[in-house]
Amino acid sequence: MTPERLARIKQVLNTRQPDLRVLTDQVHKPRNLSAIIRSCDAFG
Repeated sequence: MTPERLARIKQVLNTRQPDLRVLTDQVHKPRNLSAIIRSCDAFG
């Protein structure tokens, strides 16, 4: 891994959203929950 790539990864990790909360209610399909989790991960 290049030093530039490592620096970019560290920068992204340092700017993530630390206090995101998501509430769900009666998720009927597992893939819907998976999509919610992926979206949260992308958001931060």
